[in-house]
Amino acid sequence: MTSPTIYDIGTVTLTNGSAEVSGDGTAWAINGVVGGVFSCGGMSVPIASVDDDETLTLAYPWPGSNASDVAYAISLISSQAADTIWANRHWSRVVGQALLAALRPDASGTLAERDALNPQLANGQWFARAEPPHDLEFYRKVPGGWHGPFATRGVGGVGEGGLGIPSPGAANKMPYYSAADTISLADLTPFARTLLDDANGAAMYATMGQIPNGQLPPRIRASLAGAGTTADANTLNETGWYFLLSGSTNLPNGIAGNLYIQVISQNLGTACKQIAYSHDTHRSWTRCTWYAGGVWTPWVETTANPGSSLAASGYQALPSGLLVQWGVSAVASGDYTQAFPLAFPTACRCVVGSVSYASLPANAAIGVSIDTFTTTNFTVRKRVVTAGSVITNTTAYPVAWFAVGH
Repeated sequence: MTSPTIYDIGTVTLTNGSAEVSGDGTAWAINGVVGGVFSCGGMSVPIASVDDDETLTLAYPWPGSNASDVAYAISLISSQAADTIWANRHWSRVVGQALLAALRPDASGTLAERDALNPQLANGQWFARAEPPHDLEFYRKVPGGWHGPFATRGVGGVGEGGLGIPSPGAANKMPYYSAADTISLADLTPFARTLLDDANGAAMYATMGQIPNGQLPPRIRASLAGAGTTADANTLNETGWYFLLSGSTNLPNGIAGNLYIQVISQNLGTACKQIAYSHDTHRSWTRCTWYAGGVWTPWVETTANPGSSLAASGYQALPSGLLVQWGVSAVASGDYTQAFPLAFPTACRCVVGSVSYASLPANAAIGVSIDTFTTTNFTVRKRVVTAGSVITNTTAYPVAWFAVGH
């Protein structure tokens, strides 16, 4: 350079009517030329911008003749003034955004460009490069060179790469990545906020409350009145509760329906146990299938055994469910009803009786008829015939009876 205030290194190529100036060996950007007045062949034009080391743009098209590889000069006094204005503007932006800016190493720039930075700082110190037209950059001095540049980020978001919470935000919204390097906003409902402030899962369950019955799978819903179904009991192989109505199939013998069935399943039906409970009585049954291609064992009644009573009028309950009862009816006139000591859970199948009297006259015969028996009682009809008389009712002679049912 011929003067500290003039930059004239290299040569330029000019085209009449074009504002672009091409340089050869000029190194404008790296030497801090940011503006000024460009002169060549006796004409001068202000510089609008310095695009790189070998390209600049004039404020208006070159009015002179075409020229190739010719000498030129740039007045640095105007360039330094422009540089100062540009730097002040950018430093103002840095100060204004100091709390929002983040540093991100992007590994741009060459070692030669870093070494050309001046003045040199001590290791560990930071250097802010304010060189138009580049963005403001930071470098960190390390032994033998520089780390950087670290470009400023913050406008439009925070975080790595300038991403993060979008700005401006919106009420009741939450940011999320909707695509690679893309952050969007989703609705954050009042209910969602009540879950987010819960400390743990137990607190969340308390916030959500009880699951409505209608949102549960049918097999684990509450067995509400009238909520039953008609089905084949053999197909019930998922753990849960079922209510089978009349008309269902493969139920315990003699049971038409209205059963609650609890299913306990392992491996979804290959090992499965069913427990059936009568809707109308206290009876219960059980059966199972175990790795047998879905073949069920027979139903076995598990109704609680009422035990026995060995009194004169008593009963004996057997494990199979069979119930036998006996007794001696009191002396009564005419036809009468005799109650069983214990009601049969399902049905009374048979009642037999006979006169129980040691002093029956030799010329008399007594007939006993038992009919109209239910699960709780039966009817006794006694008739006596004596020599030379008609058949009549009798008030004498007790009746011993025996009943079988289940």
